[in-house]
Amino acid sequence: MATVIEFRMLEPFEVLSDGQPVQLGPLKQRAVLAYLLLHADEVVPISRLIDAPWEDDPPISARQSMQNAVSGLRKVLFGATGADGASLTTRPPGYPPCRTDLHPFQDLRTRGDRALGGGRPGGASGLLHRALALWRGPALADLREAGLQWPELQLLEEWRLATLETFSPLTAR
Repeated sequence: MATVIEFRMLEPFEVLSDGQPVQLGPLKQRAVLAYLLLHADEVVPISRLIDAPWEDDPPISARQSMQNAVSGLRKVLFGATGADGASLTTRPPGYPPCRTDLHPFQDLRTRGDRALGGGRPGGASGLLHRALALWRGPALADLREAGLQWPELQLLEEWRLATLETFSPLTAR
């Protein structure tokens, strides 16, 4: 049976493996994974990944620290040999895409907007309600509390608020 790994970002950061919480390790390691997940549809260059946890002030040892963080993530997420073909691989110029709970939110939000634009407020309301139900707290709240202030985190909050603003009038009808 294949291992199912869930990446939950629309709340304090959490990773589940077959429904069980995964201990991700220290802040830098969690920040590296979160940043990769925020950029799940693109290859992330090492230079951007290095800037992420240090907010543009990386130490001289940042590249080695990043490689150690990724190595630690591989072990935590996939075991020493990898699980069921899953992997976190390096390829020039960086790391490949992953899937998160952000994708269903974006899909439901887009479908809800289309339904509203197509004159189907009832359908839009249901879709937007499901999109908002995916949020269980501020996105990556634990990383924010640790001082990380990425523009991507603000964008997530803006998407949530925009969805809420679209949804609220639909429920008042």
